[in-house]
Amino acid sequence: MGTSTTASTLPPTINQSERALKALALIMLVGVLAILVYVIDSKSWPHSFTYLGTGVAVAAASMLVGGLLGFLFGIPRTSQQPAAAAPAPASTSPGAVAPANPASGREYQPNTNLEQISDWLTKILVGVGLIQVRAITDKLYSMAGGIAGALSDTPGNRSFALALVLFFAVAGFLLAYLWTRLYLPGAFRLADRDEIESLKAQVAQVDLRSRDTQATSLGTGKGDSEEVKKKLFEVTDGIRPGNTNDPWKGRFGGQSASNDRQLSAEVKPIPGSSGMYSIRLTVSSLHPDTNPLKGAVQFFLHPTFSNPKPVVTVGPNGIAELNPRAWGAFTVGAVADNGQTKLELDLAQLETAPADFRSR
Repeated sequence: MGTSTTASTLPPTINQSERALKALALIMLVGVLAILVYVIDSKSWPHSFTYLGTGVAVAAASMLVGGLLGFLFGIPRTSQQPAAAAPAPASTSPGAVAPANPASGREYQPNTNLEQISDWLTKILVGVGLIQVRAITDKLYSMAGGIAGALSDTPGNRSFALALVLFFAVAGFLLAYLWTRLYLPGAFRLADRDEIESLKAQVAQVDLRSRDTQATSLGTGKGDSEEVKKKLFEVTDGIRPGNTNDPWKGRFGGQSASNDRQLSAEVKPIPGSSGMYSIRLTVSSLHPDTNPLKGAVQFFLHPTFSNPKPVVTVGPNGIAELNPRAWGAFTVGAVADNGQTKLELDLAQLETAPADFRSR
């Protein structure tokens, strides 16, 4: 709503409705001028302010009553469409929280009591109005007689009072109805969009905490050489480590893509943590529609991690994701499809990774 919309860019129906709103505002000014002319013509100067105040109060009350009816008739209906279930990301940490995904919409239905009340009242008012037309006419004429006594004792005061009530009631109805139809849906949509953006921000925070929890459970990898030498690494799965500094180099076939599976990595520096990098490792299917990845994937990390061989369950999106933290590059191994698929990725050769990370 930070930019103004000119009349030339609006649809024709919107342009016409806005012109109608402006015309109604001018018509109401004509009604106020009519009250002034009536007061002046009454020639009862000691009571002129009383007559003027009464006329304005009656006009305002009539406009409010008509505006309330116009608002009830113009309240938009909320679209009640069920939101599709969103997949939750996989997590290897027992304490990690799987965040909800609001991309498909809300997780709740808005309160529609006002819409239902509006629907009931409009039907009741229309039905009663059609049945009690004569009685309503008599009541209006009787009310005009009561108002006429407060306006003045000039001839025609009853007719003026009746015209005043009807004029501002109809104008208020049309003004509120057009405003409700034109601007209230946009206000509702803006409020819904703000709520969804707030939910997305909350989900991002929860997802970040989940990744932090997972990374903390894995520990920090690729320390200095002395730490690597002191770290004992037992292998019980038949895949033997090689070089101490990079034990999985060449042990998983040397290919990041094999058997219709892909091992990918994304490395980014951690803000506020000098020299530390976050790594996003993913194993996915190259053809998820015909040959989806299922089950679990075991990752093989540098031995300096607290949990160097984590097992990650494949998520509903068909991706197994791991988010460790490290000081430098190392070779990652991955086993999928119950051991049938072996993948290998040397992070030191990852062109998108920072140079400092790859050189360590």
